[in-house]
Amino acid sequence: LNSALANGDCPVPFRSEKPRAIRHENFYVIGAGNTWGTGQGSNIYQGRNKLDGATLDRFEKVEIGYNPKLEKVLAGDANWYKACLELRKRAEEYSLTHIIGTRTFKRAGLYHANGKSLKYLLESQVVHWTKEEKSKVGIKDIVLQFSEGGLK
Repeated sequence: LNSALANGDCPVPFRSEKPRAIRHENFYVIGAGNTWGTGQGSNIYQGRNKLDGATLDRFEKVEIGYNPKLEKVLAGDANWYKACLELRKRAEEYSLTHIIGTRTFKRAGLYHANGKSLKYLLESQVVHWTKEEKSKVGIKDIVLQFSEGGLK
């Protein structure tokens, strides 16, 4: 990759008729990942590998967070949306290695549309967490705060 980016060409070992690939004048490369490529950071993304400095230096880094407008639409209910945001906030506050991502908001919309309770949604998101982690985020408190009629 570095050779192709720096020199404009790179070897293509199994292409005997054209053993080198030459970069086209309109070629652009975009890289994307869940970490910054340093092999450091949270343990959430287990498949991360460290990239060398020369590779990392060739890219501009842009952080793209979650899309609140999309997540609000996916959640389908304002209170359920806020409950998912609160769960994410609390997980981040305690540096828990669990993702409260856009899929959680999508599940919220599906569960809400199918008559499930907010308690059911939130408990399904933390079912694999330790007792200590569950205690820290306080699912019952979130349910009471954002559910009409409290715990269901």
